[in-house]
Amino acid sequence: MSSEPRRKFDQDFKRNAVLLRAEPGLYVVEEAKNLDIGKDLLYRWRKERIRNNTRIGNMRKNR
Repeated sequence: MSSEPRRKFDQDFKRNAVLLRAEPGLYVVEEAKNLDIGKDLLYRWRKERIRNNTRIGNMRKNR
């Protein structure tokens, strides 16, 4: 069993990957394969982005 170092992705890569996911006709499995990442990772980034955007939206409403 080889122990490859864990890859790190910057915020731009994550944001662009999530935005690609929003394109019609593109499946998560296909996109993840194209980006050479796991589909679960893509789902996690999307969930985090939604959570962060909701939190920011709520902060703006409470001003």
